[in-house]
Amino acid sequence: MFAVPRTEIDALLEQREAIVAFGRMALQSSDLNAILTEACRLTSRALETELAKVMELREDGQSLRVVAGVGWQDGIVGEETVPALQSSSEGFALATGKPVVSESERSEERFDYADFLKRHGVKAMVNVVIPGADGQRPYGLLQVDSTKPRDFSKNDVEFLQSYANLVGAAVDRHVYSERLAESLRVQERLFDELQHRVKNNIATIASILRMKARRTANPAVKTELADVISRIEVLAELHRNLAASSRTDRVDLGGYLSAIVSNVAAFSEVTDEAFRLEVDADRVQVGSDMAIPLGLVANEFVTNSLKHGSRTDEIVLTLRLTE
Repeated sequence: MFAVPRTEIDALLEQREAIVAFGRMALQSSDLNAILTEACRLTSRALETELAKVMELREDGQSLRVVAGVGWQDGIVGEETVPALQSSSEGFALATGKPVVSESERSEERFDYADFLKRHGVKAMVNVVIPGADGQRPYGLLQVDSTKPRDFSKNDVEFLQSYANLVGAAVDRHVYSERLAESLRVQERLFDELQHRVKNNIATIASILRMKARRTANPAVKTELADVISRIEVLAELHRNLAASSRTDRVDLGGYLSAIVSNVAAFSEVTDEAFRLEVDADRVQVGSDMAIPLGLVANEFVTNSLKHGSRTDEIVLTLRLTE
């Protein structure tokens, strides 16, 4: 049994730490550019190369663009594009789906080095495929580049491919999160539009009923219309609260009930001198399905109290809500 040289142990530890560090960062960050750049930085450090980059396969499937990297001159990251030809190391890796190792640019006969690599003095490289989601085409390539001929070990290549797999998972998570966020934004816009239309319709119905109530001379009809209007106001207040809330399914019950009983009192025939409303409500969050029946109960309570309360003494209504 031969002892493993210290330098190889150090390299393996560095590679393991790089994978752990990247995994932690990728889970915490939502910035894809930062994630890819950190992947380049950590792989470059772990494999002791001067340069590293991530290349994204374009929509046409025929070219690759450098989307992240370390060690490159200005004008490369975000701008440099190369054709994904099999005569290049990049196209060769995509075509075979396997890591491509080139230990010396001078002795390489399988493919040509891209011009921008030559300008940076790249003499050796390793390309590995960044896989796409299940059944999807690859995201692109992760590549480390050395400015001197380099004998990359089997461990180096396996490390880089494992790292590329992590990068692929991070990209998938980011894409899924972006799609989910966009879906939520679309749903929120549609919900806001629906809320607006419902609010307008409720206001229109209430306005028509108030007009009818003013025109009729029949006290019984006035009473019935006032009762219907007050019930509609319960729904209107619920929609106002939902629109003002940061959550579309929860309302502040205290504020909601306070507004309902205040509206009922404002449209009552009892004068301000003969009526006093006291509201003591904690901030309790409830679902809209519970808010509607509670609002109707509060509406009935105030309406009946004003309708059947004493006309000679002061009417005091107290609403207390505790969590």
